Amino acid sequence: MVEIVKPALEHLPSYKAALERGWSPDNVRLEEATREQLAAIEEDPAAFLASLDDPEGRGPPITLPDGTTVPRLPGFRRWIWD
Repeated sequence: MVEIVKPALEHLPSYKAALERGWSPDNVRLEEATREQLAAIEEDPAAFLASLDDPEGRGPPITLPDGTTVPRLPGFRRWIWD
């Protein structure tokens, strides 16, 4: 059964394996985003998961292509799981 799940430690090994096989969560930044996520998972798995659920927009600012930064918008991610 396919379901939408909140990212959790129980799912992280499979998510990491998908990244290592070349899947990217970002269709623009591709490999760069994959490397960033793998590094974040390696450094602190719990903090990585917490960063995916930011309903108050407290995460770090976003750097735009021209180099300026803007505040992060509130958001959250969910994974499609089977």
